[in-house]
Amino acid sequence: MGTYISLDVGAIEIAWSKNHPGLDHSCLFHETDRVEIRHDWSGEDDCQMGFRSTVAAVLPRIELLGHTLDRARREYETAVTINSRERLEYAEAVGEPAPSTDYLAFDEILTIAKSIPAKGLSKEIDEKDQEPKRVLVT
Repeated sequence: MGTYISLDVGAIEIAWSKNHPGLDHSCLFHETDRVEIRHDWSGEDDCQMGFRSTVAAVLPRIELLGHTLDRARREYETAVTINSRERLEYAEAVGEPAPSTDYLAFDEILTIAKSIPAKGLSKEIDEKDQEPKRVLVT
């Protein structure tokens, strides 16, 4: 099966890597957070050492690394500005009308994200979909 590493928040897989080192997120954890983690996806009763902690315990270290809500807001607003400009330039170049730039505001996205119950999230794949995506279970 190979070597697999991931950073998960509940059922949400934030980052993962298979068969190569990937990103090292161990700086987010204390040595006391090292535990045996059971992997039921492997098809066998597989336990390996990994780190497990609460978001509340890890959050201060995430913020010390510069990953703050303010930074996320700035990066989102920059991405919207760049995308709007690129879409307008493309439309002008091909003679199309100006595209809509009606993006959700960062606070609207934050409100939506906060409204989704964590227990309603799933890593299951909709196998019937021609282009499978992660799905929400309601």
